[in-house]
Amino acid sequence: MKQEYQSILHNGIEKKYLMLEEEIEKDIVRRIQKAGKITSTADWQIQRYMVLGHSTEDVENIIRSSVGGDYPDTFRLYDEVIEQEYVRSRAIYEQVNAHFVPYEQNYELQQITNALIQQSNDELFNISKSLGFMVDAGNGRRVFTPLSEIYNGYLDNAITMMASGAFDYNTLIRRVVGEMTSSGLRVVDYASGRSNRVDVAVRRALLTGMGQLTGQISRMNGQKLGTDQYEVDWHPGARPEHAVWQGRVWTYQQLIDVCGLGSGPGLLGWNCHHTYYPFIEGISVRNYSDEWLEEMNRKEAQKIPYRGKEYNTYEATQKQRQMETAMRAQREKAQLLKQGGAEKDDILNARCKYQAMLDEYKEFSKKFNLPEQRERIYADLRGRVAPSQHTYKKWQEEQADKAARRAAEKERRAERAMREKAENNRRADMDKAAKSDIIEADGGLQKMNLQFFAESDMYNQESGSLKRAIRKYEKRLHEHEAYISEPEKHCPDWNEKSVEEQEGLKRHWQKEIRNFNQSINDRIDELKKRGDYDG
Repeated sequence: MKQEYQSILHNGIEKKYLMLEEEIEKDIVRRIQKAGKITSTADWQIQRYMVLGHSTEDVENIIRSSVGGDYPDTFRLYDEVIEQEYVRSRAIYEQVNAHFVPYEQNYELQQITNALIQQSNDELFNISKSLGFMVDAGNGRRVFTPLSEIYNGYLDNAITMMASGAFDYNTLIRRVVGEMTSSGLRVVDYASGRSNRVDVAVRRALLTGMGQLTGQISRMNGQKLGTDQYEVDWHPGARPEHAVWQGRVWTYQQLIDVCGLGSGPGLLGWNCHHTYYPFIEGISVRNYSDEWLEEMNRKEAQKIPYRGKEYNTYEATQKQRQMETAMRAQREKAQLLKQGGAEKDDILNARCKYQAMLDEYKEFSKKFNLPEQRERIYADLRGRVAPSQHTYKKWQEEQADKAARRAAEKERRAERAMREKAENNRRADMDKAAKSDIIEADGGLQKMNLQFFAESDMYNQESGSLKRAIRKYEKRLHEHEAYISEPEKHCPDWNEKSVEEQEGLKRHWQKEIRNFNQSINDRIDELKKRGDYDG
């Protein structure tokens, strides 16, 4: 950092910017060495590096260090990048000198710095305003603990890097989560008594902190433009409390009173994805008309069924978040089983369950036309957890077989219960008949019935019994065919079952159909031998 900048900036800000410069320099070098050229991302980071008050000479030093100090290679990189369409400013590579923009003229950096200060203090501490690891000292007063200072140090560095534009949101989430988990932190505790997994807490803190920082800049821009009106942006799947005011124009006081600016559940509060921009009456044009907003609210309120439940757009996005959280937990479980030396089958089962969750996530997102946000799943930096396609397919087949066996056993128990009920009813009828002297009056009938219930040999059965059995099996066959064609009508929890369970049930029903057909054909053959088949 230039001496002039160091003399102007407060010590806390200077430290943050020195950290930022070092991270940008390291990332530029890493990208050039990996790709063998100045990539589009590296070019963008160079632009952001210049905003911190650096000269093209400083840029050349970074690029030269990436090729071991070799000037010919440096010039080659310059020649190649100038020809690329993605280059934002060719002048950086064409004119190498020590000129830099003085801080008094560096309005972009001044705006970022002032916004950071307004969001926190001159030392840029607790920019995200997170209450993680703070404790309640009584009378509503919360105090920082050593652990909360470490936690906020991670977040403050990340937000400074994000505000500079040199690093993207998801990269910084992965970095902070990786740093915290490496230091042994898995859960963030709050003074309220609540706790969150590190990945959830970090994502919320960075999203909220950056949103509030953007709000500070919008407020400053509005004051410079002499307007007190602001348009709140719109996004799909907004929580119901936010849907009523998003996409509309409000005064700054209405942002506070109507939209809840400055409160946890309101605009720029916890996990809020909205921001607002200056709106100049008579000049600015609204991005979203009232009619358009009403139509979108109507569409997003419509519910779509999925596996036995119905979701509107907001509920579907919340279901997505739940699925992502569950998958991160499953990834952690699979890794901990491996680290703990668990049985191979247990580890494989955990990995395959994770892949099944990924499949359901993809299916759900497609059903509701929602973009998949897999970066939320991979923020833990655990690498690949899913099994190979061959292993997963074999596991699916095994699960389907297990599901089929469970379904078959369930059906057998149901049929056994029905037979027992029928038998109990028969016995009750016989007892009733015995008490009424019917059996004594017609003892032959009793003997015939007992012989019918005891007879199990098809070839010894009368033709009438065989024909009745054929009609019974035909009825059962048609029932099972209906199960396969319209399973939702015959299995109330069909949509709640996994794909493996559904396929297993279908295979079982097909097997039963084959058995019914075989029983029918056997009895027809027997009737034909007797010359008693009616066709």
